Amino acid sequence: MSNALWGVAGIVALLWGVVVIVVSAAGNRNNETARDFRGNVISKRRESVQLTTGSRTDHLLVIETDEGETVAVQVSSKVFSAFEQGDQVIKRAGERWPTKVPMERSL
Repeated sequence: MSNALWGVAGIVALLWGVVVIVVSAAGNRNNETARDFRGNVISKRRESVQLTTGSRTDHLLVIETDEGETVAVQVSSKVFSAFEQGDQVIKRAGERWPTKVPMERSL
């Protein structure tokens, strides 16, 4: 096979790999937004992620669901700062992030 043909085959393989990664990432996001649960924030943490282009900080809320499952939910820094340990949350299917459950006022 000629070098030009190998080059074309390499480009096609690379593009196919990119398509697979993009579709896979989109599927994972859909799985995250499809979930629904209620629970309590048991901790908050930031994780530094090293990338080939530098680094980024992920903001995670660790939630214990009412069913006893522990779930780490990646959120924006703004959402992260709105929550405290002990907050009750609800995550509805179709929504990207959980929201606080309003505290009931006693009369």
